[in-house]
Amino acid sequence: MHKHVIAKASIIAGFLIFSHSLLASDLERRQSELKQIQQQIAAQQNALKDSSKQREQLLALLKQDEQAIGTAARQVTETESHLADSQKKLMALDQRAVELDKLQKGQQQTLAKQLKSAFLAGNHDYSKMLLHQEDPTTVERMLAYYEFLNKARMDAINQLKKTREELVSVQQQQQQENEQLNQLAMKQRAQSAQLKQEQQQRQNTLSELQRVINSKASGLEQLQIEEASLKRVVEAAM
Repeated sequence: MHKHVIAKASIIAGFLIFSHSLLASDLERRQSELKQIQQQIAAQQNALKDSSKQREQLLALLKQDEQAIGTAARQVTETESHLADSQKKLMALDQRAVELDKLQKGQQQTLAKQLKSAFLAGNHDYSKMLLHQEDPTTVERMLAYYEFLNKARMDAINQLKKTREELVSVQQQQQQENEQLNQLAMKQRAQSAQLKQEQQQRQNTLSELQRVINSKASGLEQLQIEEASLKRVVEAAM
């Protein structure tokens, strides 16, 4: 019987030793799992921190984009306003050119009539003077009057011509300014469109980054739950 008791005690002792060995092995495994999860949490936190930093940078760039787009829009509006004023000036100059051409043609026609009348009157009066012995002084005064009128008419025509030439020069300058403004407006519109495109690309990147951040945050939360659970198991086993 003594031997039976000893054998039974040995079995119990062996079981206890085996159980203790199993518990120690399980504890080590749990501790290893906990360490791995904690490493994953640290990596996830760093990744989340980097993504959040990128998000802040994108938000800052988007704010700059918004300001740049606003500035570009104001520039386009201002240039288009100047362009509209320039086009109005060109239309007014064109109308003035038509009026000057009309005045010049009228003056030229009047001068032609006066020259014709003076020629006919001169011939007629010289004939009368020869046939009827009219006072040549009267005829000379009349011819001098016609000459005065013709000179005044020629002066007016020359002045109109000079004004027309000056107007052409102004038209050319205004046309050049108009073309420059038009090119500037086209360039500014292209810049505005480019800024909006870049803004949209950044906005798309931000949306994707936010999706990644949400996913990482969710994964981090799950890892922290697993960490807390393993901590309780390890603490209970120690």
